[in-house]
Amino acid sequence: MNELNSIENKILHLSEELEKLLNILKLTLENGKNDIKIVEDIDLKYRKELENYIEDKNPEINLAIYIFNLIDNIKKNLCEAVDNVYSKNSLTETLPKYFESSNAKVPSIGIGTAFMTSDISEVIYNSIKDGTRLIDTASRYGSEEGVGKGIKRAIEEGIVKREDLFITTKLGKLEMTEAEEAIKRSLKTLGLDYIDLYLLHWPKFFIYNEKGEKTNLMPMHKIWPIMESFVEKGYTKYIGVSNYNVQSLLNLLSFCKIKPLVNEVEFHPYLYQKKLADFCKKENIIIFGYNPLVKGSYCAYTADEEHRNLLGEEIIVYLSQKYNKTEGQIVLNWSIFREVIPIPMTSNPHRMKENLGSIDFVMEKEEYEKIDGLNRNQRYGLSSLWNIYDKEIDVFA
Repeated sequence: MNELNSIENKILHLSEELEKLLNILKLTLENGKNDIKIVEDIDLKYRKELENYIEDKNPEINLAIYIFNLIDNIKKNLCEAVDNVYSKNSLTETLPKYFESSNAKVPSIGIGTAFMTSDISEVIYNSIKDGTRLIDTASRYGSEEGVGKGIKRAIEEGIVKREDLFITTKLGKLEMTEAEEAIKRSLKTLGLDYIDLYLLHWPKFFIYNEKGEKTNLMPMHKIWPIMESFVEKGYTKYIGVSNYNVQSLLNLLSFCKIKPLVNEVEFHPYLYQKKLADFCKKENIIIFGYNPLVKGSYCAYTADEEHRNLLGEEIIVYLSQKYNKTEGQIVLNWSIFREVIPIPMTSNPHRMKENLGSIDFVMEKEEYEKIDGLNRNQRYGLSSLWNIYDKEIDVFA
């Protein structure tokens, strides 16, 4: 009887110790540390102690099996609790390669081609060769032909298949009265049988009279059904919008039959459009972020270098050194972590590879929040819409 009481006391002691351990582990894991080795140490310690006890006292075998099963069950419960803590309080080792919505699988980083002056076909070919699968263009950019040639070469050389790529182009605001002709023209210029994503470039649509004068605006409820028909006709798999704020999206969502897959907007730490991002996430609308690094043609008109030196910000430089990544990779990583697909522009093959490496690491939650703090609601893209868009109207988020 004394032997049984002694074993029961050991079991009770073991349970108490493991309960304490569980509480310690929860606190430790919540602070981002991994001390799972403690579990193994405790397990080995008590297994050895019980093995010695059984060997010395030689109790019935059933009791020994009971003790070891108890240890296994406690350890199993502990590990399950640890897994739950990890799922709630820790980050994965890499960011997602794709974002999914409306049955679409969209690469989490792409390349932009707005007003690119380099040999676009060579840029696109090299970017595909290096692993880029999302390419963003527009009729207004004048880059569709070069994009198409780069894609064609990559496919002919067996680097990719057409279905491996996600190609986006846009309907310009001056093309509203001939939308179907415009998308057919883009298909021909790109040399493609279909577009993956066709966007309305701006929520401001002009209608011209016979003299070529702007007379009024084409309302959204007239142009969007035309966009929806492009899906039905097989011109494009998905449709979306660009430069839309919450108010414009609310209007569109009130009557559309096919929801926009994407809203492409300017997005970077200086313009962290959190309310818009939260709204789009709620409506399962993916955000593409142009000008993610606050560099290049989008910023050319801004003379004050000091106020657009995003990559020189202290927190960006610090994190670059901490994670052994470039400043650009830190910023692009922040965007993807915030579930916004960045569309950086570059003609430099080294930069292309570098940009793709932005997803292979994850920073601390608090570090992403520090980058959030760089927001100054600063736009660098020019448009007459911003003096309307940027007014704070809380009811519209």
